[in-house]
Amino acid sequence: MARSITRIARLSLLLLGFVVLSAGAQQTASPADLKRLQAAIATLQKELKQDRGKYSTLGDQLKRDEVAIGKLSIAIEDNTDKHQALTRELEQLRERQSQLQRQRDKQQVLIAAQLRSAYQMGHEKTLKVLLNQQDPALISRAMTYVDYFNRARLQQIESFNATIAELTELEPSIIAKALTLQQAGNKLAHDKDQLAGQQLSRQKTLASLASSISSKKAQLQQYEKDRARLEALLNTVEDVTKTFATIEDAQPFAKRKGKMHWPAAGKLVNRFGSRRKDGGLKWQGVEIRSKEGTRVKAIHHGRVVFADWFGGQGLLIIIDHGDGYMSLYGHNQSLLKETGDWISTGESIATVGASGGRSETGLYFEIRHRGKANNPAQWCRS
Repeated sequence: MARSITRIARLSLLLLGFVVLSAGAQQTASPADLKRLQAAIATLQKELKQDRGKYSTLGDQLKRDEVAIGKLSIAIEDNTDKHQALTRELEQLRERQSQLQRQRDKQQVLIAAQLRSAYQMGHEKTLKVLLNQQDPALISRAMTYVDYFNRARLQQIESFNATIAELTELEPSIIAKALTLQQAGNKLAHDKDQLAGQQLSRQKTLASLASSISSKKAQLQQYEKDRARLEALLNTVEDVTKTFATIEDAQPFAKRKGKMHWPAAGKLVNRFGSRRKDGGLKWQGVEIRSKEGTRVKAIHHGRVVFADWFGGQGLLIIIDHGDGYMSLYGHNQSLLKETGDWISTGESIATVGASGGRSETGLYFEIRHRGKANNPAQWCRS
């Protein structure tokens, strides 16, 4: 089977040769370049699917389950952030409402006290006080006091009216925000229910896959086929992206050897060059055991040249860093970037998961140079 896949990869590369030659000395990745890349990958995917034989149906079901889980995970994260933001906004509105209500009550007390004073004094009494004064200076001060008292009362009434007006305007905003919050909560609950359904479907699919390759020999054959498929994909991507440009004024990948950070926090397992548990193939990358949903970050700037589900790797993202260097991130729960996106060093590109039929969550990580696997431990540090 591995020979069959290798043959398919070689045929794909021969077909792509014409594409690369026709590109000439072009040094930029135009939309047409990206379309060529996507078309080449789609052709390879189709050929590999035909080559999977009896595993095709189960593989397609696993892909549907895990792609749906990835999309739902992103939607749930977005809805959770939206729900939290709306909750904070509603709390702020209600706090402002409480402040205005306290302010209104205080203003009511002050106005009531001023009205009582005005009633007790009365206009006639005020006139008598003024007329009985013989000293013009005293009359002037008395009139100033009455004017100040009236202006203060008017100011209190205006402030009270402004408070009532703001409270009146605030009430519909609170109702609308509460309704939006409820809708966001309902959407979040619906997405979580859908996610639970997809996860159950995935478990059933995994059980069927496990029963179909229960023997050690069958498992080894499956590993070999998965590796051959990945090699075919990487060869196709490398061949088409030879003419793609990278950021010219950025630091080259090779000069950051030993200085890059690991793409995700966690424990390193299945180190580069060690043999798999079945005693067969050697690991050409490392696996980082990490919690589900942990952010996966690009180790260096570059351009996404593959972001999709791929047999054996699940939700996979590959970044071209220029000068023949590529980094590969597999078994993700969700992908945050698409093919063609430019990526900065340390930018989030995915979340850790267990896609590709894995039973434990973790990130599979490779570094390649002109098709040859490099030990990531020589490039990355804690």
